Order: sequence, then C-alpha cells, then structure tokens
Amino acid sequence: PFYSEIVHGARVAARNAGYDMLISWDNITNETASAFCSMLRRCGASGVITTSPLSAEAIQAVEALVPLVQCAERRTDVAAPYVTVDDHAAAQRATEHLISCGCRRLAIVAGSNDFKFSRERLEGFLDTTARSDVRVLPGWILQIPDNSYALAYSALTHLFDSGEVPDGIFAVSDTFGAAVVRAAHTTGIEIPRDLKVVGFDNAELSTMLTPTLTTVNQPRFRMGYSACRILLDMLDGNELGSRSMVLETELIVYGYLPLMIFENCAIRRQHGGKCSCQ
Repeated sequence: PFYSEIVHGARVAARNAGYDMLISWDNITNETASAFCSMLRRCGASGVITTSPLSAEAIQAVEALVPLVQCAERRTDVAAPYVTVDDHAAAQRATEHLISCGCRRLAIVAGSNDFKFSRERLEGFLDTTARSDVRVLPGWILQIPDNSYALAYSALTHLFDSGEVPDGIFAVSDTFGAAVVRAAHTTGIEIPRDLKVVGFDNAELSTMLTPTLTTVNQPRFRMGYSACRILLDMLDGNELGSRSMVLETELIVYGYLPLMIFENCAIRRQHGGKCSCQ
C-alpha cells in the first residue's frame, strides 16, 4: 500500500520526460549487487531509484554504472541524493497527539531496525515518552521483523491477552495500525474508548477500518515524482540533481463523517465524529 503511490509519482515524472520505468522487486545486497548491475546493463537502464535500505557498498556498485537516487529509505554516508521525510519528528508529533488525548500507558508497533523509517520512528516515540509523564513497559515495544499484518496481529493478540494493556498505541505503518484494530476487536478491547491508535502512511486502508485510523500522511506521490526529477536532472547534467529533499508530513485525524478531515480532537468532538484516537 505504501509503495504504490511512490511508483505512480516516479512513473508520471519519467513518462513526462520520455522515459519508461521498470520495477525490480529484488532485494539488493552486497552479494546480489553484481547480478543487479548486470541486469541494468542488459536492459540499458539510464538510472536507478531505490526505495529499500541498501548498504553503502551496494549503492557504490550501482553508482559506478548509472546515477542513483534514494527514495524513502536513505543513507547519509554516501553521496547519492535522496528524497525522504523526517520520520523522527513525525513520530514525535504522533506520540504527542496520543498523550494530548489522555493516554498515559503507551506502546509502539515498530518494524526492523534495518529500515530507516522504523528505526527513526521508534527513536522519536521513545524520545517523546522519555520526557513525558507516561509509562512504556518493555513488553509494549513490539518490533515485527517484516511489515506483516499477520505477524503484527499475532503479537498484538498476545499482548492484549497478557493482562496489562496500554491505552495508546503508535503503529509505524497503517498495516500495523490495521492489525491493532483487528486484534483489539478480537480480544474485546473497544477503540477508542479503551485504546487509542495512531498509524503512519495515510494508506487507503486507513479509511476502510472501523473506526477509521488516525494516521501520519506522507506525500508519497511527491516523493516518487521528486526522486525521479532529481534523477532526470542528474542525467541532464543539471547541478540541481545532487540536492536531497526532506518533505513535510501531516497528522490526519479522520472522523466517521464522510469526506471530512478534522484538524484536532476538539473540533472532531464538536461534529460528533469518532476515530481511532478520540
């Protein structure tokens, strides 16, 4: 759900410039970088946009062949430009929102530390809770090895059956947020009365849940479009192509009322709306 809009944005920029775009689902590691570079030669690729975490060695191997731009995931210890968001600051805002809604026992559903987005969102959550009057038990820091709904649902069901349950959860993706909503329903926990939830990504599924999921919006189309434009500038020899971008995020508080986005919980209550964080 997250990557589709990035791909859409990159594809629009590429087609506007007269380029075609190929998508590779391969996981590029130090061991597979050589095979990936061989594939680039065979298909005559002009450049590469990466969306997954790569080692510095793998990035340098690709850059030796064609220009490369990092999108979403990024390393700062390489010269390759990137387009991303400030995951740390966004996680802080999401956590502060839960606290402002009255939550005092907070948990997080994070992913693997191999991913910049998961690592920085976890750090933002922990930094915010450390300076706030809230409890975070060690068992309430769930790290799921993959962005898997099934794995997250299993871990959350176990947590909710353990006896001591948090009253607020920050999920670092809407996939994990959906797992929170389902696990809570399965174990008899009512959202938002007993548990408040904030997700991340503003994927379409956030509006399909009951209640709808308050979430952090990433400008995914713009991320993909901007990454491709940077790559095109690099191919044209434009010095702007070396400039990286950190885009803004936005906390989206959804209500039950159709086609309405409420800026904060006070406004939402005035309209009788409900969401996962109210």
